[in-house]
Amino acid sequence: MRGRVDLAVQENRPPEEGESGDVSPGHASADETPRLAGAPGWLPRAALVWGIALLWLALDLATKAWALRTLAAGELEIVPELLWFNLARNPGAAFGLFPGGRGFFIGISLVLMTVGLWAPSVMGERTSLGHVGLGLVLGGAAGNFYDRVFRGGEVIDFIDVRVWPVFNLADTGIVVGTVLVSLYLIGLERRKGLSP
Repeated sequence: MRGRVDLAVQENRPPEEGESGDVSPGHASADETPRLAGAPGWLPRAALVWGIALLWLALDLATKAWALRTLAAGELEIVPELLWFNLARNPGAAFGLFPGGRGFFIGISLVLMTVGLWAPSVMGERTSLGHVGLGLVLGGAAGNFYDRVFRGGEVIDFIDVRVWPVFNLADTGIVVGTVLVSLYLIGLERRKGLSP
């Protein structure tokens, strides 16, 4: 009788450390990554996109403020015969293209920012260069949007390589980000074509 009682106690005791045991549905196993209840799966990727956008926007505005203070007296040669910092006010699009049309370019910037805020929720599960590129586009569009709204419709440019119109960090973010997003989309189509 005593042997039966001991056996029953052993069968009902909780598993000790190192022993396997079933995990109840309400508890996550030790190797599972905790997630806030109700948090959408795309939220971490959206935080990456928006974080990059805010960082690039801050860098763009800071460098423009520096250019307004420092370059008013004249240009600076940074790399001989290759790179200059030269203050310019641009009423057009990126790289001085299509001068005029302030309202049109404000609208384009708003569209880019709206897409940038929405896109992380429909992009792939894995963090990729596409998310980085989207953040750069969003930050660049926001930087030039700020200039067009709060600086009389003119964007502050200062990076001068002589063989191309003067530009700024916002323009750089838009171009580099667009390339990264395009590569992401091309890779996505290729993966779809290879899947059975």
